[in-house]
Amino acid sequence: MKKGWILSAALVLAMCIGCAILLSAEANAEEVSSGTCGNNLTWVLDDKGVLTISGTGKMRNFYEEQAPWYAVREEITSVVICNGVSSIGRHAFSKCGNLISVALPAGVTEIENNAFYYCSKLTDIVLPEGLTGIGHNAFSYCSSLKRITIPKGVTSLGGYVFYSCTGLTDIDLPEGLTRIDDFAFCGCRSLTSIAIPEGVTAISNYAFRGCNSLTSISIPNSVVSIGDYAFFECGFLKNITIPEKVRSIGNCAFQNCGGLTSITIPNSVISIGRHAFAQCKYLVSITLPESMTFIGNYAFSNCISLTDIKLSKGLTGIGRWTFAYCDSLESVTIPDGMTHIEDYAFLDCKSLTSITIPKSVTSIGNNAFYGCSKLKDIDFTESTQPTNPTVPTNPPDPFNGGAPNEGSSVWLIMIGVGLIVFGGAVLIVVKKPE
Repeated sequence: MKKGWILSAALVLAMCIGCAILLSAEANAEEVSSGTCGNNLTWVLDDKGVLTISGTGKMRNFYEEQAPWYAVREEITSVVICNGVSSIGRHAFSKCGNLISVALPAGVTEIENNAFYYCSKLTDIVLPEGLTGIGHNAFSYCSSLKRITIPKGVTSLGGYVFYSCTGLTDIDLPEGLTRIDDFAFCGCRSLTSIAIPEGVTAISNYAFRGCNSLTSISIPNSVVSIGDYAFFECGFLKNITIPEKVRSIGNCAFQNCGGLTSITIPNSVISIGRHAFAQCKYLVSITLPESMTFIGNYAFSNCISLTDIKLSKGLTGIGRWTFAYCDSLESVTIPDGMTHIEDYAFLDCKSLTSITIPKSVTSIGNNAFYGCSKLKDIDFTESTQPTNPTVPTNPPDPFNGGAPNEGSSVWLIMIGVGLIVFGGAVLIVVKKPE
């Protein structure tokens, strides 16, 4: 890999020193088209497929499909930017479908939005050390790009910057980087690992969504939030440590991370969004810190291997479907201070055998424990609510159009308790207050 980078650097050096050497070597090449692309910049495309830009100053920004060479873009196989050029304009090379290599000089400080958008054959580009900014969608859909190093001067990566770079396996992020915008690496399905440098404060929305080869990621202590869908469908991510300063985990942040077996949530976290860990099918146990006050709906639904969860005392309620279909969950203790358990909260937790409900709980939603077929022990001894368990004859099944439930069921009637709360359960012991 190092040898490849040395060769690439040598190529850039040879191509960029005033472009004189290259122009001499291509003396036999014939001009195909030419024009201007900035106040003091000109461009020439030759019959070898080389587009050369020379002069001084910034390249103009272009609207989509309006770059001066757009009509001949399919003939461009390489781009040489000469010394003196200070920026790559917006949409400059977007949809240059046959572009393979780009040589940038040290003087380029900015790559604007969509600069290399959809250059699907681009494999070779070395970003210069003087670069300070990379715009939105700059390299999105560059599906042949395999590795890239971001220079030290870059402090932010724009949204979608490497979106759907499906061949990208290796990227080095610099110290000094502080912001990675939404969708930055979304769909980089060949990326196996990445180290986020200290100084980045947030993992933005959808930042690594669909990076389904990602097995490890290093998150620095500077991060305070993990955004919505940040690691959604990172199916091979096995474990992750959330730093001590993180306060929130967004909606669907780790949903469908099928390989995730363990996760440590620090005491700093106060909220977990809806579907945050839904369908993490190999997640076995999780402890929620005492600082946590909110869990979104569906947060752990379909975590079919989850056997143990410790709920924090700071929680005031369990949302709709939060632990639905957690097939391996065996027991739950609701902490004192919780006031409500919402509809379908523990739906179809088929291994659940016991649950303790404290006196602070004043309402239990409809079908909260429906389908918990092994539930035998419910402890209401700490509850002040009047509780009268009854066994109706074939109570209606809400998941079968209201048809009679043929199984043995208990319809729990109490103040603040919804219909068919324990439908499908074969209750043997219901401990209620004296």
